[in-house]
Amino acid sequence: TYSGTFVDQQDDDAPEETTFPLGAWEYHSSLELIANTAPKPLRIFLHVSENDLGANAPESGHHNWPMANQRTAAALAAQSYHYRYVFAKNAGHCDGKVFEQTLADTLLWMWRGWPVD
Repeated sequence: TYSGTFVDQQDDDAPEETTFPLGAWEYHSSLELIANTAPKPLRIFLHVSENDLGANAPESGHHNWPMANQRTAAALAAQSYHYRYVFAKNAGHCDGKVFEQTLADTLLWMWRGWPVD
């Protein structure tokens, strides 16, 4: 993901609200869905920017993109996932300069070792 939305963006009227009251925030906090689920055979890319959405928002609001992505990366690391975490200094949400500098290498990382016919 680029500026992954691992925050509480869920509609409060959604049926999932009962099970996952904080939406995607539950991946890394409260319910710890990543920590409490058996790892999957995935390779995961995460990016967030220093000045991403909600960068100065309090934890209690569950809308701080940098905090959510850092916690998601830590949860993936604790479960020994193959993951890549990029923290872009002096950049904003879905910053085009970050795409330009990281996309090609990220795609190479993502597909390395994939069987070729």
